[in-house]
Amino acid sequence: MKSNPLILFVLLWPLTILADTELMIDQPVPGVESGSYKIDILSNYGAYMDAQGRMITDIYEGSEAYLAISVKNVNNSPVLGVNPTFSITGTSQIMESSPGAPLQGTDESGIMEFGIVAGVKGLDKLTVNYGKNSTELYFNIISLDFENFPSLPELESGLSWNELMGANLDYQEDNLRVTFTSSVLNLAGTTVDIAGFMLPLDADTKQRNFLLVSSPPSCFFHFPGGAAGVVEVISPEGVEATWSPITVTGELVLLENSETGIIYQLKNAKEVVD
Repeated sequence: MKSNPLILFVLLWPLTILADTELMIDQPVPGVESGSYKIDILSNYGAYMDAQGRMITDIYEGSEAYLAISVKNVNNSPVLGVNPTFSITGTSQIMESSPGAPLQGTDESGIMEFGIVAGVKGLDKLTVNYGKNSTELYFNIISLDFENFPSLPELESGLSWNELMGANLDYQEDNLRVTFTSSVLNLAGTTVDIAGFMLPLDADTKQRNFLLVSSPPSCFFHFPGGAAGVVEVISPEGVEATWSPITVTGELVLLENSETGIIYQLKNAKEVVD
């Protein structure tokens, strides 16, 4: 029986595409600390070079920057398994990895994701080192006053965001497990005051269920400060929707296992009005 060329083409075509695709993808090479590599820092904020040749990225105080490193060898092939050291000069902080989601090094594309939480106004420097290879990225931290964002009031006896952000987060497959600091654990079930910015969850002028965040929300896809920088507020009476900073008081509830990503709640909350 004579073969049909069209049928043969249809059968062989996916295999041909697969073979061509495999040839197009650079095969990763394992990383060794004695090797010579090019390390680039990728930022979701973008970066530019200043007059001194430094790579700079602009970021607001308290904001969260999602970053990645890209590692390639002299042949421009991705390097697998590079687990560098990160250090910051300044007030910004590296987002800590957790036992459930550790920083395990670069993947097969030579990429490893991480993040930082910006500190106070100034110029902070991030240094990434692996063996004899290193690279730097500077963070030009812009004061919230620059965009006329009001600053949070300082509470004499209130709960600070620094205390809340001290929690250790363990990202698991189905939920988020948390280890809280001793100072926050001691406040569980008590009435506390906390100042922050409202992130409304509906269109009502009075918000009965909203998020309180540590800095003005500039991105609807990422909470400022991450999960530890957010408090879910439940207020039966409601709080007037506003973009200005507010202070609320209520019962602090800690969620050690969370499927929603919320680890702090403030129940029976009311706005503190001077």
